Amino acid sequence: MDIFEQIKNLLDQNQIKYQVMEHEPVLTSEQASAVRGTKMSEGAKALILEDKKENIIMVVFPADRKLDSKLLRQLTGLRDLRFIDQEKLEQKFQVKTGGVPPFGNLWNLATYFDKTLLNEPQSTFNAGRRDRSIIMNTEDLVKAVNPIWGEFTK
Repeated sequence: MDIFEQIKNLLDQNQIKYQVMEHEPVLTSEQASAVRGTKMSEGAKALILEDKKENIIMVVFPADRKLDSKLLRQLTGLRDLRFIDQEKLEQKFQVKTGGVPPFGNLWNLATYFDKTLLNEPQSTFNAGRRDRSIIMNTEDLVKAVNPIWGEFTK
C-alpha cells in the first residue's frame, strides 16, 4: 500500500476530515502554495534527513521558514545531518523529493514538528506525489502524527 493510501486509512480510522487536491506537478513550496491557492505558512514542509550512522529522521516545518541545522542538532543530538539522497528516498520510502508527506510515523521515523506549525489553523502538504496534496486542520495533523516538538527553524 502506498503512503497516500496509508495516510487516508489513518485519517479515516480516526475520523479526521481532510481534502485531497489533484494539481499540476510542483517542485517547490512556492509552486505548491500557488497551485493550491494557500499561504506558504500553511505548507507543512516534510524533509527526511540522515546522519553518517544512517539514523533517519523526519522534520516538518512551515514552508515559509528555513531549517536551522544548529538548533536541530541541539534538539536531536544527531550530528552531520543531511538530506537523504534521492535514490535512497525513492528506494526506501517510494517517494520523490517534493512529495514527502509529514507522516514520518507511518515509516516508523522519529518525526519532529517545529512549534511554528501551530501558527496556522490549516496545513497543506504533498501526499506522496508532486501532483497531489492534502489540506486538513493542523490540530488534526498533530493528532494523527503525534510528533516530537521543538524549535529548529528561522
